[in-house]
Amino acid sequence: MARPERVLLVIDDDAFEAVFIEDANEAVGAFDTVRHMTNGREAVEAIANEPPSAILLDLRMPGCSGFEVLSLLKERGLLPGLVVTMLFNSANQADQAEALERGAACYCVKPAGAEGYAFIIEKVRDLIGERNTG
Repeated sequence: MARPERVLLVIDDDAFEAVFIEDANEAVGAFDTVRHMTNGREAVEAIANEPPSAILLDLRMPGCSGFEVLSLLKERGLLPGLVVTMLFNSANQADQAEALERGAACYCVKPAGAEGYAFIIEKVRDLIGERNTG
């Protein structure tokens, strides 16, 4: 039996970050597909229709913050089973604690390029494996 397609959804208003993530995934090969969305509310609708294997979610986005996305996912009953990693521009401990309280599986400070994202993608892949076997 073939394994299900692994899809990573990147929700970030910065297209450069998405390119770094796509390049990192290509090097690591953890996900079959990387999708990128810039609008948090639209992303929630997409997740409702076709849940990804994992999500990399930027905290600071115009219109709908990463925290708001987590709240919308929770309100709609979509959060259980999703592996959401919050991405921060700084190591603000209050933001990190709030991300975990709102249902994120983990958080990371955004790295400077694709090499740093390769490490994050490997960790997310490992989290998916833990959830599927635990």
